[in-house]
Amino acid sequence: MNFSLFAQQNANTKSLDKLAYNSSVVIKNCNAINSDKLEFSPMFYQTGIVYVSTRANGEIDPKTGLPFFELFYADTDRNGIPLKPEPFSLEINSNVHEGPVSFSRNGDQIFFSRNNLKNGVTKADQLHRIGMKVYSASRGQYDWENIVDLPFNSDQYTVFHPSLSPDGFKLYFSSNMPGGYGGYDIYVCEKLGDTWGKPVNLGPNVNTDKKEAFPFIHESGTLFFTSDGHKDNLGGLDLYSSTTDSDGNFMPAENMGEQFNSNKDDLGLILNTDGTRGYFTSDRTGGFGKDDIYFFEVKEGLNGTSVPLDGIVKVYDEVTKKPLEGVSIKLLEGSPDGLTSNGELYDVMLMPTDGSKDLSLKLVKKSNSALNNPDKKTDQEGGATFGLKSNKQYVLLVAQKGYENEELVLSTIGKKESPIITEVYLKRKTCADVTGIIKMAKSGIVVSNALVKITNNCTKEVITTRTNADGVYNTCLKDGCDYTISAEKEGFEPSKNAKTPKVVKDFTQIYNVNLDLNPINGRGGNAIPTGTVIVLENIYYDFGKWNIRAGAARELDALSALMKKYPSMEIELSSHTDSRGSDEFNKELSVKRADAAHRYLVARGVDSKRIKPLGMGEALIRNKCKDGVECSEEEHQYNRRTEIKIIRIDEPVSIKYEDKGPEVIDRKKD
Repeated sequence: MNFSLFAQQNANTKSLDKLAYNSSVVIKNCNAINSDKLEFSPMFYQTGIVYVSTRANGEIDPKTGLPFFELFYADTDRNGIPLKPEPFSLEINSNVHEGPVSFSRNGDQIFFSRNNLKNGVTKADQLHRIGMKVYSASRGQYDWENIVDLPFNSDQYTVFHPSLSPDGFKLYFSSNMPGGYGGYDIYVCEKLGDTWGKPVNLGPNVNTDKKEAFPFIHESGTLFFTSDGHKDNLGGLDLYSSTTDSDGNFMPAENMGEQFNSNKDDLGLILNTDGTRGYFTSDRTGGFGKDDIYFFEVKEGLNGTSVPLDGIVKVYDEVTKKPLEGVSIKLLEGSPDGLTSNGELYDVMLMPTDGSKDLSLKLVKKSNSALNNPDKKTDQEGGATFGLKSNKQYVLLVAQKGYENEELVLSTIGKKESPIITEVYLKRKTCADVTGIIKMAKSGIVVSNALVKITNNCTKEVITTRTNADGVYNTCLKDGCDYTISAEKEGFEPSKNAKTPKVVKDFTQIYNVNLDLNPINGRGGNAIPTGTVIVLENIYYDFGKWNIRAGAARELDALSALMKKYPSMEIELSSHTDSRGSDEFNKELSVKRADAAHRYLVARGVDSKRIKPLGMGEALIRNKCKDGVECSEEEHQYNRRTEIKIIRIDEPVSIKYEDKGPEVIDRKKD
């Protein structure tokens, strides 16, 4: 496949269904540089962008009927919008295809794609195909010079779409060289002195048996690229991103969502350093003709593109204002909904709803003892340093013996300057910690969600708490009295009472009281009685689509964690549509929606046999929005859902809706 055909390939259908990365993306057509020809693959250079276009009236490529690709430069205004374009370079532009390009940080070196040339003449491979190569050049006094054919090029395959890492030591590109996964794969080479090392395939988390191309490596280490081969791509070219783990390996690629991917080809995304502005290419409806370049802005920063910042936490005694040495600190990165899913300190649990037997799926904090393994401890000056990401929120947990634990939010959103200093003032304790484990007497299995009652033997005041998934409870007791502690749970005999010694004012002491529960009739203790309700948010969908939306993804993540905790749990996923469309279409759509939720859970380690997906179509409309009834989009959305029903966890349970849905408008009264 030659480069021009690859760049122009269109899709008849395209999914708009994957999750959008951010909810506040502003996208504008760069109309000053777009035409009825092809404009694509911009790259930052000086105070503007260099991009590829067929707008010049040069020689015609006989295979496409369009002029050969040439490079243009356009300065940008203060808002990032490109202005009038001009030809980029007489030395780089030629009578064959050039572009895309990449530049070194200082702009003195360029890497660019060009048709395979030998002595100024295109050179074909054994199958008479003219491929592409990657070349480099250095900036001279008047133009680019010293054009070099890079060592990993070949006459027998294509190498194109270079992207140089910000430090200049890695070069990413796309190629159909032998040994890949098929089609075009993305590779990386490391700089070795004055040359480049052997290309390394980025692996199956990025590459597929189809096409992966147009890579862009961001300063954060996130890779952006285009693909038509990933499972969540239903046709054409979509934009994807992949972050790296702690070892530098690329994680599974994520579709960038409907704000970046249309029902046509979308490719060539680039992003500024702080992740707030960039450009990409699309031949979506509403453009000037073929591929157009679009500007986008994300004020809070595009997800996955945080650039490191320095953070300093300083801890003091609230009264004396003296720095505290040896304070334990945990720093947890917040998820998109503002919560942290760190499994070491937080847990997904079925918790009772006040005043009823209903259960709710909640994120709860584990015992404070989890801070025994802190990320950092403060020094003699009460300080500790952390690496932070830009445009993120963190939960900061601070603990010191004899002091109350402190939990606060640390935000880097909108902050550019390092270091970010956070001061914490700890209060001395006025009560003593009591903790313990509730377990089954014979088997030693811990009992989660047990009710623990603690009675003050002086005042007869009773306080209650519950055990977490590890069977652990933790609370705080006032000094001057002793306490009686007991535990109970449905399906168990109440525990025997245990007494604490008199609590003294040395609040550094921890009182440990463990209790045993005996199951009634030998039954297991985690049984959920018939009729118990689990309160979950519903999983909503966009009209005509079956992707998992952001809120639903978090619900399914919590559900997968719950199913791992309760290995006997089996669920039914019944998916529903609104009334718009034919019965046959809605039935098929609901099956796809249930299957999407099923695949999501299986991908997160839940056994497929424990999940029963059902497509219900429009059979169970939840409001008045049936065929022929005029309703708002919000009212229709209320019917597009997947309900999660627990069909086995010792006893069957049912589902109750946590939300009340949108207000239904009585059209007859209008």
